[in-house]
Amino acid sequence: MKENTTGLPTAFSWRPAASCSIEVQMSQPTEPVLIAGLWRESRSAGSFQADNPSLGEVLPGVYPVSSREEVLESLAAGAEAAEALRTTPGEQIADFLERFAVAIEECADELVELAHAESGLPRAPRLKAVELPRTTGQLRQAARAAR
Repeated sequence: MKENTTGLPTAFSWRPAASCSIEVQMSQPTEPVLIAGLWRESRSAGSFQADNPSLGEVLPGVYPVSSREEVLESLAAGAEAAEALRTTPGEQIADFLERFAVAIEECADELVELAHAESGLPRAPRLKAVELPRTTGQLRQAARAAR
């Protein structure tokens, strides 16, 4: 398995992406999917757009509904990644988790806005002062455990 800029196998890459749903769309290009460490166009069975629950407005971005074959491919890639993770040194995993926490903090404002639009939860204090620090805290706790 190839490595990426995180130093971990490509299956451990990450890029923020939205995920909520209700309206089904079929004719617009969709956001890419991450399978086996690579972002690519989906071989989707359909698509959807998220709604802002506070405003009832459709959010930008069209997301794929993966086909059965694509789901099975994702599961196989996940199994391969899990096997690679079994032999990855704890220090390397910990470093990745800590860098991931920092990356979340660096784009906190963008993530809070996205989560607010998708969930309707208040930006403050809930998302910025509770959810985001809880997530980064859990990543750092997992890093300590990996060491």
